[in-house]
Amino acid sequence: MKAWTVLVYLAGDNGRFLSSLEGEGVADLLEMKEVGSNEAIDIVAQFDAMSDHACRRYHLSKGGPLAGDIVQDLGETNSGDAQVLLDFITWGVRSYPAQRYLLVLWNHGSGWKDDDIYVPYRALVRRGGFPPNLAAWETGRLPPIPPQISGRRCSRALFRRSLEAIIEEEANRVMISRGTRRGADEPTGQLPPGWTRPSGALRPLTRTSETPERLVVEVGRSARAPGARAICFDDSSKDFLDSTDLKDVLNAAVSVIGKKLDVLGLDACLMSMIEVAYQVRHAASVMVASEDAEPGSGWPYRDILTTLAEHPDMSAGDVGRAITIHYVRSYDRSYLTNEPVTQSALNLERVVSVVAALDELARGLLNGWRQKALRSAVADARAAAQSFVDPDYVDLYDFVSLLAARPGAKPLLDACDRLLTMIDPGKVGSLVLADSHAGLIERRAHGLSVYFPQVGLSPFYALLDMSRDCAWLRFLDTYLG
Repeated sequence: MKAWTVLVYLAGDNGRFLSSLEGEGVADLLEMKEVGSNEAIDIVAQFDAMSDHACRRYHLSKGGPLAGDIVQDLGETNSGDAQVLLDFITWGVRSYPAQRYLLVLWNHGSGWKDDDIYVPYRALVRRGGFPPNLAAWETGRLPPIPPQISGRRCSRALFRRSLEAIIEEEANRVMISRGTRRGADEPTGQLPPGWTRPSGALRPLTRTSETPERLVVEVGRSARAPGARAICFDDSSKDFLDSTDLKDVLNAAVSVIGKKLDVLGLDACLMSMIEVAYQVRHAASVMVASEDAEPGSGWPYRDILTTLAEHPDMSAGDVGRAITIHYVRSYDRSYLTNEPVTQSALNLERVVSVVAALDELARGLLNGWRQKALRSAVADARAAAQSFVDPDYVDLYDFVSLLAARPGAKPLLDACDRLLTMIDPGKVGSLVLADSHAGLIERRAHGLSVYFPQVGLSPFYALLDMSRDCAWLRFLDTYLG
């Protein structure tokens, strides 16, 4: 049995609504081939592309054409379907068993947020406003009219308001091209292929009698409130993995493997959050992700896999540390770099105790909230704290350290100190195993962010595991008044 199997799930079916990462996906596969599978490690990948409506599985070898490494051609798939991801993991671990597993989810990302960016287009469909040439649209021959979110710094990030405006613009264009609008009492017609109405309820993981060897995870879309987002967006299927999907499918993967994933890598924007870490706490030992946006080229797979191939006896923690170092080195040319980047490795064995410490701090804030000095201390610390591309996300260590320095928060100093010790990247036993960042605007990043909006609390936040087990949600509700 080999030391490691690396499984990379590339959700590259984007380009109609989200910026296309397909070219970056091919580049990353070619980087993996520069190392290739050997006697110590196996490298497998599943790449869902938009350009040819195909999803292929690869067992990557060193050198040679990429097409020579294709093991299976799956045709069109929905990368935002939890079952598709679970099938890939199951295939990978059964076909290439190893002592340890690194699973990488590769796509756009937006932290914990679960806002469904495709809702406006589904609303258009329900009104009967189909594209005038549906067949061309569904086969990808009709180019999207709206501008796509792109750019060097934020090509893997999502911005809910911008995307909703883009999709509404396309919806209006289609309706105008039809020259009419259906009345409320008119029939809405048949949904196009691949577009599904919410149905069913949230159901537990089951094994089907028809396919006893296939572990099945079923998540009813009716459980998702209108308007939610997370990772692995599929523009063709108008689907994605929300926070509940992510938890369910990774927990199902544990059943397949017989133990936790050794390392879960999230090669996507904004995913190094306490909320995300707590959501996947039962599924992996180490999580590697970025607090801020990732450049379009993402992880440096050649460097990471070279280190793993040369040192296959590395522990999960060592692999996490190596990824954070290689990632930032691949972008940073000086401290003054104009491409600020972040990457961190988290020891998920510590996340429960950290959430308990955050709960203690939140309860202390709630108990003292009538004191004007405390309210001012919190507001000042929040305003000054390190934030990221999504302004609702702030560095947890930076916020708590700024709060502890305010005289108005003196009664909470012990609670602040306990939490800081548990998330300090420089402390042995910290949740943050490693933190690496570059660029002046990221200088106060410490590897772990938290949701802390200044205006408006998302209704989906209450659905997270951390919101159930921690008073931080109640504190945010009180803070926002």
